[in-house]
Amino acid sequence: MIKDSYLKQELNELLLPDMRDNKQDLFVNIFGDEGTGKSIFALNLAKFVDPTFNAQTLPYRLAQTVNDFGRVAPNLKQFQAGIWDEAHRLKKRGAGSSSVNSDILTYFQDIREGKKIIILCYPRFKEIDYIAVERSKLFFETVRGGNSGFMVRAWTKKQMRLKLRELNLPSPKTRAELWAGTPQIPKRVFTCDLEGIEEEFAAYQNLKNQSIKNTDETLRDKYGYWSVLKISGEVWAKLQEIKIDRSVQTIRLIVAGIAQDMIDANFPIQFDGSEYKIYDEAVKDEIVNRTIDNFKIKLSKYIMVDVSERHQNERNNTRILEKPIIA
Repeated sequence: MIKDSYLKQELNELLLPDMRDNKQDLFVNIFGDEGTGKSIFALNLAKFVDPTFNAQTLPYRLAQTVNDFGRVAPNLKQFQAGIWDEAHRLKKRGAGSSSVNSDILTYFQDIREGKKIIILCYPRFKEIDYIAVERSKLFFETVRGGNSGFMVRAWTKKQMRLKLRELNLPSPKTRAELWAGTPQIPKRVFTCDLEGIEEEFAAYQNLKNQSIKNTDETLRDKYGYWSVLKISGEVWAKLQEIKIDRSVQTIRLIVAGIAQDMIDANFPIQFDGSEYKIYDEAVKDEIVNRTIDNFKIKLSKYIMVDVSERHQNERNNTRILEKPIIA
């Protein structure tokens, strides 16, 4: 529950009527450290301004990633609220700018008169682009509170403009001059808690957990696997106890043998169209050990032998491959 009658009055009597009468949209920026209640306040705010926002519609109104936002925002109908819970992924220009950033900032500008309510959450205020500031009417900072719930500071647009300009000023004196006549700390402070949004928060937690799972899987799929080539390198390192010919032919033999052995033994492997991948380290170790056992015999065909005594007149102190005994 939002425990601030002034904000409720401002929304009910000024901002929401302005959306209806003047075809305006409503952008809200919320920033604050991790664990200070940004998401809880965003859920409270969305439910207050949008009667259709509830636990059932939340999956269609909550964005965690840029792709999520690209799905959620265009599908919002007039006077419906959407939350971008991780809007810091949209970085300011000059700080990892990209075509994606440009597209979304352009979207912010182009949806004027769309009558949509978009709530953006950031860990730090300095991550808010000035276009987002100019398009927004409400700014809030969440801070850790006491037993009464999460504390929320209400910033004005003028304060936010000055706060962003302050980042580029060189000295305390110039910063003091910048703020002359304007409070540097918000005067309005209120609290909010989970009262009235228990179901929405539970649905949010489920979505957040799924998002964490998806993030883990994405990182794992991209980097957390052993390819045949990586396993070959490990096998090669362990086979250095015997003098293996370091030819391309030998390496190819190891790689081909590992790949075939992985298939024949029905190991839990994946093939993405270009290479085999193993995600279980125990399976990887088993493949390495099997390969070493199997290939000590096969690779004996490629063990270097000293034949200088037999070919003293032709080659002095040289080493060549012994011809395989078995073809």
